Amino acid sequence: MHIRSKEMAFLGMMTACFAIFVFLGSIVESSTLFFLSAASFLTGIGVREYGIRTGGVFFLASALVSFFVGPNKLYCMTCTLLSFYIYMREFLFDKIEEKGNYLRKRKLFLLIKWILFNVCYIPLLLFFPFLFSFGEKGKAWPWLVFMIGQFGFFVYDKAYDYFQSFVWERWRKHFPLK
Repeated sequence: MHIRSKEMAFLGMMTACFAIFVFLGSIVESSTLFFLSAASFLTGIGVREYGIRTGGVFFLASALVSFFVGPNKLYCMTCTLLSFYIYMREFLFDKIEEKGNYLRKRKLFLLIKWILFNVCYIPLLLFFPFLFSFGEKGKAWPWLVFMIGQFGFFVYDKAYDYFQSFVWERWRKHFPLK
């Protein structure tokens, strides 16, 4: 795998931005989800611009740097899961793009993204219930948290699509990518 110096410098700067976003998410508690989502969107940029392999290396490097720098390890884990979702989403998009007609591909891609999200989300609900405040209401709260998570998935996914389609497309001409 040959990485040119421009690619390495750009991905290094994005790794630093990733770590800064995770750090800011720990400090500015009211905007934690925004900063963690912004950090995970950088993984999508790395994968779309430089491919699955180089994007995977970027994902791993960013996750490791955020664990070393980030003061709140729970936020680092959350950001790593969000970035993993973005990485796998881009990987699956490349695989599905090669097959079938457009409408079937779109429905299949949405179904696979939803399953991928739940593969990351449901184990958190089952094995780490302390991450979510269920209160004293008993069994009704886990289902509410599950449904809120499903709504959050669609919002997060649409925000990522918007970011890639509009924001990054405008900004990318200002960076020496290739």
